[in-house]
Amino acid sequence: HPARARAFALMADLNLLMHLWPRAEWSDRQIEVCRRVLTELPPSCGFIPALAALLHDRSAEHVQHVTRALRCSNHEIALARWLVQQQARMPDFAAFTPADARKIRAHPGFDDLLLIHRAVCTATGRPRTGLAAAERLRDALTADQATPPPFITGEDLIDKGLKPGPRFKDILNRLYDAQLNGQLTSRDAALKQLQQYL
Repeated sequence: HPARARAFALMADLNLLMHLWPRAEWSDRQIEVCRRVLTELPPSCGFIPALAALLHDRSAEHVQHVTRALRCSNHEIALARWLVQQQARMPDFAAFTPADARKIRAHPGFDDLLLIHRAVCTATGRPRTGLAAAERLRDALTADQATPPPFITGEDLIDKGLKPGPRFKDILNRLYDAQLNGQLTSRDAALKQLQQYL
């Protein structure tokens, strides 16, 4: 709701925050920061991004506990966890490998992640260097462009005699990361690299 920050402040004044979910704990600092973060969110922000903003400084396990207690769907739980985990990494976004940055860009929650991180930076006075780098990537690549089809697929590995398993997945991930990082620029180059792995 667009009045979420006001509602949160009223709940804090009435000592109701401890009842938002089982074993909810709040320090005075957390209450003040969360109130400011919620204030900085745009009115159109949805429930899960707003909840992730509220929990932006909590652990992934805590986010899991809260979203389960609030009877969120599996999709909502996964999205809230991803938003909180990635928000914590955002200050270092400019130093990410192209592969890591592109995978985050391709995630359906990327735009919400930027909303949350912008609100956190504004509310806490943190530098926006990571946010600026993420916005540049957003402007340069669509989500589809960020993660193009891989040069090498599981079918290629099966054709080479590999069976699905941990090594199978590791090889696919390494080849795709090399592709996204610009180290492999064609299918032929990827096939040669695959042969070296084998």
